Amino acid sequence: MKYPKNPLGFTLVELLVALTLFSIIITITLSVLFRIQRLQKEMDKKYEFRNEIESICKEMENSLKNCKRLILVNTKMVKFLDISDDTIIYSLRGDTLYKDNNPFPRILFDSFSFSFVRLNGNGEIADLNSLDEDHNGVVSDTELTHISGIMIVMNPCYFEGLKKVKIEKNLFISFRNAKKF
Repeated sequence: MKYPKNPLGFTLVELLVALTLFSIIITITLSVLFRIQRLQKEMDKKYEFRNEIESICKEMENSLKNCKRLILVNTKMVKFLDISDDTIIYSLRGDTLYKDNNPFPRILFDSFSFSFVRLNGNGEIADLNSLDEDHNGVVSDTELTHISGIMIVMNPCYFEGLKKVKIEKNLFISFRNAKKF
C-alpha cells in the first residue's frame, strides 16, 4: 500500500527525532538549572556563615576594646571587667563559643585561642605564663601594662553535606581603656 506524499505533514520518524532532540535539550537545561540552584544555596550558606562570624568578631571586638581589667585568661577563655564594671566572659566549651554562659548559636568552632600581644614595639605574641608573673591566672595591673591587646585565632567550621569546611579567622583587639595606657 502506498501512502500519498503530503508536503505539509511530518512523518513518524521526523516526529520521533524532533521529540528525542527536544527531550535531550530539556534534560540538559534542567540539569544545568538544578546545578545552578544547588550552587546558589551553597553560596548563600557560605555568605550567611561568614556574616555570622563577622558579627561574632564585631561583638567580641566591641566588648574587648572596652576592657578595663583582665581577670582571667587562658587559651580557651578570657574574663574581664569592662568600663561599666560588668564582668564579661568569653569561653570555648567543646565546639561552642559562649559569652557569659550564652552560646553563640549555629556556629561550631574547630579551634579557638586567645593570646596576648606585647607593647614592646615588635608586636610579638605572648602567652599567659610570660605575662602572669605570679602564676595565679590573673593578669594584674602591672602585668597589664606590658600588653597592648589580644590576638584571637579561631577556626569556625560548617558542613557541606558530609564534608567539614573550616575557615581561619584572626582578630587583633587593642585595649584602649585598660589602666595605664
